[in-house]
Amino acid sequence: MSTAYRYGPYDDGPDPLAAPYDVAEALDRVGDDVMAGTSPAQALRDLLRRGTNGLRGLDDLRRQARRQARELRERSSRA
Repeated sequence: MSTAYRYGPYDDGPDPLAAPYDVAEALDRVGDDVMAGTSPAQALRDLLRRGTNGLRGLDDLRRQARRQARELRERSSRA
């Protein structure tokens, strides 16, 4: 007995294969920084640190991790 498969467009939410960020926006930001005199490597580092519209950067993620670690330490010291 064989199973029949039917393929069609995905219609159950956002596209699971879509890029998690806007590539054009990221390239524009890096390009602007390079045109302003920043090296391409530094421009990429800055983009990762700052993030883009809709995505938090590494600086925000680090702040959140530190805050959560501090809250956990405070809770465990009260227990």
